[in-house]
Amino acid sequence: MLPGYGRRMDPADLVDGFFEQHSEADPAERARILEAVVSDGAEFWGLQIHLVGRDQIQAGPVGTSRLVRTSRVQQQGPWLRWEWEYRKPTGEPERAPDGSTYGGTGIGRIAEDGRLDLVVPFLGNRP
Repeated sequence: MLPGYGRRMDPADLVDGFFEQHSEADPAERARILEAVVSDGAEFWGLQIHLVGRDQIQAGPVGTSRLVRTSRVQQQGPWLRWEWEYRKPTGEPERAPDGSTYGGTGIGRIAEDGRLDLVVPFLGNRP
């Protein structure tokens, strides 16, 4: 269970919860996590997908790799920024043919209700 259920969550817990639901195969558990960390009208701008609303995010693809936060979450007002990468079920980083890892920088925004209302993962190093 994620820390913070039933109260305003720490920004790192919000991001970690969003990542946890990405690889959660149980639809009921995925819905429970999303209820805690994502506002009703949240948007997810993925690398090749745009989802609007908690229902669309829940119905979105479930990854076999895990998304993992690899830095602290920086906060400026409602805006958040963190580093992330894909990891295999073994915990090892997913690697591209050139040996680089699949990861990048994510940004998010906290809504008035204390949950995420925007998540945008950028692939690759910061410019």
